Amino acid sequence: MTDESKKPQKSEQRLSLEATILKLCAEAPVGKSIDPLVAAKAFAEQRGEDELAWRHWLAHVRTAAVGLARAGKLVIY
Repeated sequence: MTDESKKPQKSEQRLSLEATILKLCAEAPVGKSIDPLVAAKAFAEQRGEDELAWRHWLAHVRTAAVGLARAGKLVIY
């Protein structure tokens, strides 16, 4: 077993959440930010969940955004 195979792999769910965040950022006007609440609602809607499901995803959005910022893919301010 190699060291590479021991590394945790990002789940499809996490990758999909990151893609949702990056899509919203790309669609935002230049110099504007996105609201984590909007990202959570968009992700829940994309998954076909009910209108209150976004609450579950809000903390996940923040975690994913921090990961994207650490990877240099977005800036959090």
